[in-house]
Amino acid sequence: MGKPVSAFRLRVRSFALGGEMTRYAKRVDDNQKVIVAAFRKLGAWVFDLSSVGRGMADLLIVVGPAHAIAMVEIKDGAKAKSRRALTPAQQKLHDDCPAHVWVVEGLEDVATVVRYYRLG
Repeated sequence: MGKPVSAFRLRVRSFALGGEMTRYAKRVDDNQKVIVAAFRKLGAWVFDLSSVGRGMADLLIVVGPAHAIAMVEIKDGAKAKSRRALTPAQQKLHDDCPAHVWVVEGLEDVATVVRYYRLG
């Protein structure tokens, strides 16, 4: 029997181009399904970017009467503050992106984002 494999370190092997490439499954915050459902309930269109990795935000949303496009990084507000910190790659996106990247930890933050774009 082989070693147990952590869900976050699951190896995916690809034999594309004759070589072996190892990738790791992307971690999804425990509250992501609830956050996505809340955005949709408030009328936002939501596209999940969490599988992209490399610091990319978790969601791309379109919201409000002007169909504003926003990126959202989800953090689990139930976790310790140190566990909610942005990774260096995420911080680089926040620093370099000309658009605002929202950090959402719970339902109150979802309402704040939607309200911001609805009221313009």
